[in-house]
Amino acid sequence: LLGISSDKQCQDMVRSCGLAYDPEAYFNWNAEVLPITREEVENFEKATKQQEEQNRKRQTEAEKPRKKSPRKQEDEAPPKALTTEEILQYVDKLAESWEERFEEHHHNSYVVRYATFCLCFGAEKEEAVKHMADKFGAEYADTERVAREIYKHTERLGTWKIRQQGDDEQKRYTSMRALLGWLGARYEMHHNTLSNQYEVRAINTGEKLYLDWTEVDTRVSNSLFVKMELDNICTTQKKLDTV
Repeated sequence: LLGISSDKQCQDMVRSCGLAYDPEAYFNWNAEVLPITREEVENFEKATKQQEEQNRKRQTEAEKPRKKSPRKQEDEAPPKALTTEEILQYVDKLAESWEERFEEHHHNSYVVRYATFCLCFGAEKEEAVKHMADKFGAEYADTERVAREIYKHTERLGTWKIRQQGDDEQKRYTSMRALLGWLGARYEMHHNTLSNQYEVRAINTGEKLYLDWTEVDTRVSNSLFVKMELDNICTTQKKLDTV
């Protein structure tokens, strides 16, 4: 209505705002409150708890480690953790293929995505913020502020894993962190509260599918599963559905 684009990167509810207009809307002084019985509330709470419990069980099952023989446990050395500098170099490389560029009218959303990748891949906060300020600060004055806002979501720090040479060679399935890293580096995902469906959109220029928000149905899920297998991301359909 106002010709102003919405801030789709906003993650703080207190900052959300909107404007709606209906030329046929009217105020009814005699309107009554929609009645909701106690039974309906209890049934809703019961169904919600059951769904949460099922989700927890699926998550636990998906993350359950496979049993290894003593021999394999002796032979396998823990992978070397990447330094923040290496993570930043990796994010820089990924950013080269993003559909969105760091240009006018896209500075905020670009920095939000860049900072999110740094956070999820486990880059140390101060070093990452300085890197972003040096890289983008001259053109976007709010770079440091935005980066620090993203890093407030500490629960996401290091939840993605960068696959290194030799990773998973002796394992049947890819770890959950590596799976999240593969998906997060290629696709955006969100829950459409209007349709109550999950949707996916590609973020890289090389992708030919899902360039617009697409509902995740069986067809989409299967195609992602195939792409993972072709990219040596060995997982199960059950684990993918959990993600």
